[in-house]
Amino acid sequence: MIQRKQSIWLLLATIILTLAFILPYGINKVDSPTPLETMLSAKNNIILMILTIVAAATSFFSIFLYKNRKQQMNFTFIPILLAIGMIGFEIYNTYMTQVGNKMVVGLYGSNLIIGIFLPVVAIILIAMAYNGVKSDEKLIRDTDRLR
Repeated sequence: MIQRKQSIWLLLATIILTLAFILPYGINKVDSPTPLETMLSAKNNIILMILTIVAAATSFFSIFLYKNRKQQMNFTFIPILLAIGMIGFEIYNTYMTQVGNKMVVGLYGSNLIIGIFLPVVAIILIAMAYNGVKSDEKLIRDTDRLR
């Protein structure tokens, strides 16, 4: 049955991870004769782009594993690990790589910069989906035991 609560959580996590691909998580200020600011997002870095796309795809694909709950439980760990990797790489990219990179949260000029929080929200949603799949599996085991 695809209309379970965990399917909704996984779909929301997919949407959030897709937004993490689009929304910036920081800025890059280049001090030159003409100051230049660019927004840091997953589109700017190939490693972060791959992490984001694979995390969104695996969370979407795990929706359709509803017939095999054990495999779905195992498969939901992949986007969690990838989202943790996204957070780590974003922090590394803003603080360790270039001097001009800064992590910004909120409104900066006319841009909304909340990209660092989106993987955290996706991790929470995927964990909620994992708990839903786990409770379904427990319910099925309990009913099989009663037969």
